[in-house]
Amino acid sequence: GVTHVVLATSFVAAQTFLQAAAGSPCGTGPAKFHYMASDYSLLDGDLFTRNVSKSQFDGSLAITNFYTGIAKGSAQQAACSKVLKAAGLAGLDNTYPNADANALCDNLAIFTKAALKAGPNLTRPAWAQAVQSLGEFDGAFSPRSVFAPGKTSGGELVHAMVWHADCTCYRQTGPVHPG
Repeated sequence: GVTHVVLATSFVAAQTFLQAAAGSPCGTGPAKFHYMASDYSLLDGDLFTRNVSKSQFDGSLAITNFYTGIAKGSAQQAACSKVLKAAGLAGLDNTYPNADANALCDNLAIFTKAALKAGPNLTRPAWAQAVQSLGEFDGAFSPRSVFAPGKTSGGELVHAMVWHADCTCYRQTGPVHPG
């Protein structure tokens, strides 16, 4: 009687499950399972769903707090692209080959902003205290993060998306909104 499966596991375990399910009566055809993925272990990222079965995963839903599936980039992404282009490299966009670079762009920017706020004698405790005073950060990988006293992680906005077999990618289906 199972019709819907939420893949809340590593992408390796998800691939194993999908391969096993493909051989079952609900693996393909009109009775196939309907899948949903999330940010957990990046199953909502094009990079990790690139090689799933197109017929099996087409139409799968996902919820994310990343820019995955959104065509328009951010100011942070543009700033990182500018640095890369100045070095003679290609700029960034929201496609799967750039996911790691976008995330690293955010990590470096957040680290740098907090390190500058912490002052010249940087220590782990000073950095941890400073990051809590950054306020809003609109990143290249995650649309908005809010750092505040007691809060050292981001990802305030979410959006829905659907995986498409024609591009083996996710596309945004709804607006970005507070999650």
